[in-house]
Amino acid sequence: MSKTVYKHLTQPNVILDCRGTSSVPTYNAAWSYVENIYPWSDFTHQNIVERYASELAEERDFISPVTEYQDANLSTLYSERGFNDVLAATNMVIVSANLPKSQFIADGSRTCEATDIFPDWGAGDDSKPPGQRKRTKAFVCGDTKYLWSHEDAIKLLQMGPANSTLNAKDKMSLVNPFEQVQYYGAINKTSIVFIISNEALVVIRLFLAPEADRTSPRKLRSLAKPARQNSPSVTSETSSIIPRRQRISSISSDIVGSVSEMSIDEVSMSMSTGQVSSSTNDPSVKPTDFIPDINAMEYAVIPWARARADGLTVNLALWAAIRLARENNTIQEYYDPLTPGPAHTIEANSGNISMPSTTQGRDKGKGVEKRTPTATDPVPKTTAAKTTAAKTTAAKTTAAKTTVATTNIQYCDVKLFPSSDNTGYNYRLNGEWVTNDPQKSWTVVGNKLYNYGRKPYLRADKP
Repeated sequence: MSKTVYKHLTQPNVILDCRGTSSVPTYNAAWSYVENIYPWSDFTHQNIVERYASELAEERDFISPVTEYQDANLSTLYSERGFNDVLAATNMVIVSANLPKSQFIADGSRTCEATDIFPDWGAGDDSKPPGQRKRTKAFVCGDTKYLWSHEDAIKLLQMGPANSTLNAKDKMSLVNPFEQVQYYGAINKTSIVFIISNEALVVIRLFLAPEADRTSPRKLRSLAKPARQNSPSVTSETSSIIPRRQRISSISSDIVGSVSEMSIDEVSMSMSTGQVSSSTNDPSVKPTDFIPDINAMEYAVIPWARARADGLTVNLALWAAIRLARENNTIQEYYDPLTPGPAHTIEANSGNISMPSTTQGRDKGKGVEKRTPTATDPVPKTTAAKTTAAKTTAAKTTAAKTTVATTNIQYCDVKLFPSSDNTGYNYRLNGEWVTNDPQKSWTVVGNKLYNYGRKPYLRADKP
């Protein structure tokens, strides 16, 4: 069914019936402790929709698998594996189908290049011809957890495990997922990672330690947030940062001896047998010597069962995380704000932000702002000068035609965005999005593009 990308990404998730036991804790001696954690306050529905308004307004002929999956009575779960099946059959299909051409999110084995990490999910780009494709590099990694409380984990990290009354095993099972995806991002050198559970999607962005702190041996770090441009305001709800403490390898590395039923992932096994990363032949060099030094992360939580209060859904958030990472997934000390420029606007209705409706090639010229042409604007071939002067001399007729032709032509300036398949343009006209307007409809003149197929004629800078 043809709907906008936005509509596809904001449909409800499968309603889960979760039973059984939680995920078995995974341990890796190479994981580092999460030093600072605080909310990613500008990862919001409004910023995402405004930033990607052009793409989200495109229409896709796609049938959501959620209803069929629910009707097939496949939503009763007893394990993490069962939840992964739900994700693969519904959420990942929906998100991947609505990404730009060649981009995808799939099982982590499709994007795993490193031999010492095994994420459940990976987003990549297969833009090369099929015969030249190798296993693509992931620009987003993620992991699945079942019956795991992200809220308790965040509280524990913010207060400091030393101040918690939980036993060692419970501490480890709570914080492990954050340590795990932090390590995935560091090894893969990708700034955005995620954890998805039956309760929520947690999108995480990693921060590189300030250069002065990238020392060996590692030392105490300051409490200051990583520098950011236009950092959002801090409120009583968003100001919690863990207290100063010495950096250790991880909570789990200190208490592994007290846990008997944990699983050990393959990197730990290879390290215990003396194997080292394939990136070096020097046995004295450890794999961790090559990874970025992370000193903070920020997180955004999107509930599974319903949209967040601002309208953000699991699928839209995951889609946006992939699009952001595709633009730039380098781990940095600071990041530019997600707020886009004033070129994109989203209309509000009773406080609920919604995508504008779309048009596909319809004439929406009425009521748009009209601009007089400049001296450099071309005159379309279809414009005919009319004169009311009858039977004048040839010179007067020519002069009249020239005057009318250069003063009556009106243009509407629009901003073009390439469509996701690069075969046309998207633009906003008269409050609505026109999508996939064919490139052949536009004429290139100098550094401008003109569309004479509608009135007023459209004029735009080259995108």
